[in-house]
Amino acid sequence: MANLIHFIHRFPPAPGGAEFVAQQVCARMLESGHRVRVETTNAFAPGAFHQLFSETLQPGFTCLDGIWVRRHRCHRLPFQRFLLGITQRLAPSALKPWLNWYSPICPGLGSGPWTGDFIPETVVVWALPHGSIWASAFRFAKKLRIPLVAVPLLHPGNPRDPKCPIRAAFRKPWIRRILSQADRVIALTFWEKNELSNLGVSPLSIAVAGLGLPPTDVTGGNRSLFRQGLGISSDAKVIGHMATLSKDKGTLDLLEARWRVGSSEGPTLVLAGERTPLVDSQLKKMGNAPWLRVTSHLSLEQKKDFYAGIDLFCLPSFVDSWSLCLMEAWSVGKGVIVYDAGGPGELIRHGVDGWKVAPGDIGELASVLKRVQSDADFDQQWGKAGMTRIPAEFDWNRAMTRLSNAILNRIQPGQASD
Repeated sequence: MANLIHFIHRFPPAPGGAEFVAQQVCARMLESGHRVRVETTNAFAPGAFHQLFSETLQPGFTCLDGIWVRRHRCHRLPFQRFLLGITQRLAPSALKPWLNWYSPICPGLGSGPWTGDFIPETVVVWALPHGSIWASAFRFAKKLRIPLVAVPLLHPGNPRDPKCPIRAAFRKPWIRRILSQADRVIALTFWEKNELSNLGVSPLSIAVAGLGLPPTDVTGGNRSLFRQGLGISSDAKVIGHMATLSKDKGTLDLLEARWRVGSSEGPTLVLAGERTPLVDSQLKKMGNAPWLRVTSHLSLEQKKDFYAGIDLFCLPSFVDSWSLCLMEAWSVGKGVIVYDAGGPGELIRHGVDGWKVAPGDIGELASVLKRVQSDADFDQQWGKAGMTRIPAEFDWNRAMTRLSNAILNRIQPGQASD
C-alpha cells in the first residue's frame, strides 16, 4: 500500500471538474487501502486567489470522507494582477511559477507536519497552470526524493491562433520544465498525449487514462416543468449550455453566434452556471432577448430537468481536456455541438453523435444553430448514437480504476483500455 499526497489548487466542497475528479481518485485509492493526504488552498471559487473579498473556506486540517485535507490560507494583494504581472516579467525563470497573478499565494503549501505517522511516498499534482501549486509539488518531491506524478488537464486554447493567451499560459517554459522532469504524466485523451509530447515530455512517461460518466444519475428529469419554469413553449428547439459562463468556455462566442442568427430564425438558448463579470456585462447589453434564458448554478434535481428540457447541448470551449457535461448529455440521448479543440474535439464523431465547429469560427457556429432550427433531420440521431457509447466506452468505475492505476504506475504508457 502507498502513501500519496495530492497537490491541487482547490478541493471539494469547492466546485469544479478537476476538483471533483481528484476527490473521486482519492476516494478510490482510499477504498483500495492506500493512505491519502491533500494539500490545497482555502479558496472556494477561482476568484478567491486574487479577489480580496471572494468566498473562502476555513483553513487548517479537515477530514472529508476519510481523506485528510489541509487547506492553506490564500494571501491576496491589492492590485495583485498588476503587481505580480510586472514582478513575474522581471523575475528569473526559477521564480516565475510562483508569480502568476491568477495563482494562489500560499507560502506554506507542502510544509509539515502531517497527521499521524503519514510519510509521503508519491506526490500527485493536478491541473495546470497554477504555478505556485506545481512549483510547491515539484519542490516537495525533490526534497523528499520521491516520484512526482503530474495530471495536467492541459487546455487546448485556440489551435488556429498562434497568439492565443490560453495556449501561451499552458505552454510556458516553466511548465515544460516541470512536466519533462515528472516521473509520470497522465493524459485523459490521445490529443492531450500528443500535445504533451510536443512540449518535450517523453512519450514513455505519458499514460492515457481517459475518463467516464460518474454514477450521478442525470436521467428522469421533467421536461415540461423545466420549460414552463423558463417560459419556453413545448415545441421550441432548445440549445443548452451549462458551464462556468465565461469567455474561455465559449459562452460569449455562443451568444454572438445566436445573435447573428436573428430572433425568429434560431433556437432558444438556455445558459446555466455561475457568470463571470465579462459574461454579465454582455448579457446586460443584450437586454431581454426573446430567445435567451439564463439560470444560475443548478442543483442535482435541476440538472436532471435541464437535460430533459433541452434538445441539444453546446460547449464551444477552449479549455476542456475532457468534459463530463458531454457524457451527461449523451447519457440522456442529447447530441452535442463543440469546438474542434482539446478533449471534446477528439471525443465527438462529427455528424454521428455531434457536430464539430472550427475553434473561434462564430460564423460557422451561427450557421449550425440556424440549421438546427430549420432542418428537423439534421441532429435527430446524434443523441442516440452518443448514448450507445456510454456503457461501452465511458464507464466511470473502469475509468477511475485506470486513472488510479496510472498514478500508481500500473498502466503502460499510452494505454487507454481496461
